[in-house]
Amino acid sequence: MRGRTPQPPHRKRQALGLLVLELVACSAPLAACLAAEWKAPREYRRQILGGDADTVAFAFCDGGHIANGSPLVVDEGGQALPFRVLAHRRGGETWIAYNAARAKGSAFVYYGARSPGDAPRPAGGPWEPKLSLLLHTMPCPGGALESYKPIQAAVRAGDFHGVGFVENIFHGINPFGPDSLFASYYVGYLKVEKPGKYRIYTASGEASYVFLDGKLLCEWPGHHDAGGGRQGQHGADITLIKGEYKIEYYHAKTQGETCMMLGWTPPGEQGWKVIPESAFVHTPVAKAGAVERRANAPLAAFSWAQEDQLLVDRKPDPRAGKLEFKGHAADPKEKEKEAKPEPAEIEQFTRVTFHTQCRNVPEKARVVWDYGDGSAATGEGKEHIYVGDGPFTVVARIVGEDGKPLDSYGAVVNLSPALKNFTILDTDAVRRYVGIIVATDCTKYPERTLEALWELVETEEDAERIKPFTEAYANSFGVKGPKAWRAADRLALACSVKEPERAMKIYAALVPEAPTRLDAARAQMERLEILLHKLKQPERALEAAKSIIRTRSGLEERIAAVKIGDVYRAQGDFAKAEEAYRDAQKITYAEADRRTIAVRQGGFLETVWSHIENGALRAAREGLVLWEIEYPSGKLSGDLILMTARYFDRLGEPDRALAELETLVKLNPLTPYLPDVELLMARAHRKLGNTAKARELIEKVMREYPKSRAAQQAARE
Repeated sequence: MRGRTPQPPHRKRQALGLLVLELVACSAPLAACLAAEWKAPREYRRQILGGDADTVAFAFCDGGHIANGSPLVVDEGGQALPFRVLAHRRGGETWIAYNAARAKGSAFVYYGARSPGDAPRPAGGPWEPKLSLLLHTMPCPGGALESYKPIQAAVRAGDFHGVGFVENIFHGINPFGPDSLFASYYVGYLKVEKPGKYRIYTASGEASYVFLDGKLLCEWPGHHDAGGGRQGQHGADITLIKGEYKIEYYHAKTQGETCMMLGWTPPGEQGWKVIPESAFVHTPVAKAGAVERRANAPLAAFSWAQEDQLLVDRKPDPRAGKLEFKGHAADPKEKEKEAKPEPAEIEQFTRVTFHTQCRNVPEKARVVWDYGDGSAATGEGKEHIYVGDGPFTVVARIVGEDGKPLDSYGAVVNLSPALKNFTILDTDAVRRYVGIIVATDCTKYPERTLEALWELVETEEDAERIKPFTEAYANSFGVKGPKAWRAADRLALACSVKEPERAMKIYAALVPEAPTRLDAARAQMERLEILLHKLKQPERALEAAKSIIRTRSGLEERIAAVKIGDVYRAQGDFAKAEEAYRDAQKITYAEADRRTIAVRQGGFLETVWSHIENGALRAAREGLVLWEIEYPSGKLSGDLILMTARYFDRLGEPDRALAELETLVKLNPLTPYLPDVELLMARAHRKLGNTAKARELIEKVMREYPKSRAAQQAARE
């Protein structure tokens, strides 16, 4: 819809969305534009840049204002110019053709008004625009495969996918909308330089009809592909003299491949070819300058640009890593909960940037954005992530200190396939998308959009960072279903530091709805740990653990038994803790030999450490839970305590990491892990603001263990 330079199909469609950016970027003549007096009873205007022919066309985004006052084209002296609106969709593009030859000086398009007022009448008599080569596409009307008349009626109705100037009649897509169930209408003028007998024909994917100077020349109705018409089979011979002829081409497509083609064989030539661009008259296309508002009142305006896309192959919900225990059969209820596989589909996420171009905004006013998908934001131009193709009607409003709107500007955002795209494996891109999503007000998203966005948000390990989104998700979906459960689980983790009581309530709701036994056990464990470590209520934690043992079974019972040992350990009663851990361990290893236990512990150590190193903290937490369940006595030795401390260090809870490390040193002051332990303690002290203690520990590690890996890390820190 912009120029006539040949472009790939996806670029042509993307150009529709970027048009506003181009139009508003024409700032060079802005000073001259602002200097011109207001000459029409309308609220907004744009200067028309370029063009002095009898017929000149231009396009602009009206911001949603034309419906409040029809457009006028006026020169700088106030003389109304003949014009015709070719296509208009509120908030989308408006195409206008006008008689630029009658303009004295610059020309402006005025539009929008609180009250329309009296429109000046154009001088100079009637005027008929000469438009060429103009393409309209629209939804395919019924009966269009048998007759052109339904398409003619649709053109008169004006419900178009889009309108734009093209080079010739040869397309394999709908450049303005969906590529199925659509109709096309081309209108323009054919230039005949060489008189003689011509063969003019159509080759189309399904029905097409060709008119010359208002008379049906040839047609090819019905269901078919283009192959049967590429040698001129569906055409007509006609003798033409030198001059210009009005050409109209109607096309309808319901299925199969898209093809619209008008070809010819000129006199004295052989073969079949597409009528070239040079054989058509082409209407000059001007640009519209920056938008202005009467009396320099507050003006809302913005441009937007599609940046890139992230494509996600949505497969059946993978709950990988269901870990079973030797000698324990799977719970039949688990299998009943497993969802049936869903068909895979590609989910499209698109990053769009919005650039505010508001002017004359009062000091205490603000710009409020409605992104057209249920989300909102406040402030300057921002990035936004869309799900699907749209269209999305975006509105920016200037809102005064008293809450009253001072101006608004709307634009329809249509998204197209992008050359630059990513997958879920592009972690940097995914993290950037997630950052944009969680910075958006998600409270009014439709459920379908929330579900789609969760596919990306769930990849983020930082529960605090995604808390605004998990809040919105939990409010919409509760805790039922695997996705909702995991979102609420992440919300509980985010709440555990500053809102421990709330986190406990969420975990309590999660337990009965847990997708797996391990999930239920971990939720119980998190509840007990909040009581013990966050709320500092060991007696309450002890009673809660005993209650779980009385009322629950399986993994929940086992983890509760382990937590009883944790209570005693936190109180410094290591003898009682050891007894509790041994009792808990008997539940898992009634007859296992020491070698088997050692091998499995080594496996847990490698797995958990790998997850922590790679930032997969949720997987690390599950590994720690299983480790505690299988070998709770490890909570009085080295590996399990050290890995637990490393986990909390990466999670951002230095106080919990420090408590584990201090326990390890109390239990075994000569632990071979002492260099690592003291380095981790230094990190925890630094994060807690104890810089002197942190410096002391780092210097000790470097002095007493100079050849250790911990000393090398300390030197870098």
